[in-house]
Amino acid sequence: MLRRGVSELVAAAVLIAIVVAAMAIYMYYIYGQQRAAIRSFQEVIEGEEAGRRVAVSVIYARYESGSATTVSIYLYNYGSEAVSVREAYIEGLPARLAVLDAEGNVLEAIEPGKLCVVKATVDRSFSGRISVLLILENGQTIEVEAEESG
Repeated sequence: MLRRGVSELVAAAVLIAIVVAAMAIYMYYIYGQQRAAIRSFQEVIEGEEAGRRVAVSVIYARYESGSATTVSIYLYNYGSEAVSVREAYIEGLPARLAVLDAEGNVLEAIEPGKLCVVKATVDRSFSGRISVLLILENGQTIEVEAEESG
């Protein structure tokens, strides 16, 4: 019985089809890796831009203590977006919060280029240096050490 082999033309076509399929799978994988790297890079850039838009500096912090402790923290917003203070903690205790402008008016947010006073109060007396944590609306935190007035 005579066995016939596959013609050279068919063998070449099958080999080319296998190589093209392998290249397509490889290119799809590489393309996915490239897209993931580009997406990560874009997220980093967007995060840096967001960080520049929200920029707050602590100018001064002091507190007065009696039956309750009120901490006054002077903040300056040098970013390009308004900033809201969401929460405050004094020595780990939740504090009542008021954000005031220079004239004593209550503010919802600190506008860019403006100075404000954040007043945080707890019903407890402290002495010496105390730690205050402010949490902004975007989740950023500001930790401040305050000394007693006087």
